[in-house]
Amino acid sequence: MAIAANNIFVEMDNQVQLSLTDYADAAVTGASGDLGVHADTALHPNAAAATDEGGGAVGIALTGHGLAVGDKIIIAGTINYDNKYTLQAGTTTDKLVITATYAAETFSGDEDIYEAMLNADNIALSDDGAGAYSCVIPDTVVLNEDTWYRIIIRMTKDTTTLFLNKRFQAKYYTGT
Repeated sequence: MAIAANNIFVEMDNQVQLSLTDYADAAVTGASGDLGVHADTALHPNAAAATDEGGGAVGIALTGHGLAVGDKIIIAGTINYDNKYTLQAGTTTDKLVITATYAAETFSGDEDIYEAMLNADNIALSDDGAGAYSCVIPDTVVLNEDTWYRIIIRMTKDTTTLFLNKRFQAKYYTGT
């Protein structure tokens, strides 16, 4: 199957093919990784400091976010908190609480927070050794043709972790 850059191909069996060959970073080839499928809309924290909530919890102010305890998110564009998280107790209408080691940081409001789609987080990727990866998205995840999604990919090789945050358009593959 030919894989075009910037597209996700979803086969009838929910097999997903994507190419990461656009990325020059050597950590991509031969790495282990997972992906999460997210709506193509980011939330942005308030321009405020992270708070130490105690007990290994960190608070991030985000007014009227609509998320709840147990929701899975990924944070990108910060100095100390770029990672995947599950929202913890203490999350309120205007504050997200994550499990992380507190480090002082004041957000600008330009950072991105994406909510993972239901059952679409931490999906393991298989590597063909040449920069093309594949996985099977669970049947419970609905990807609509021609709809744009945010795919957050976490690749790890040796002691390096690379996050790729890419906008992809779902296309149904019908060829051979």
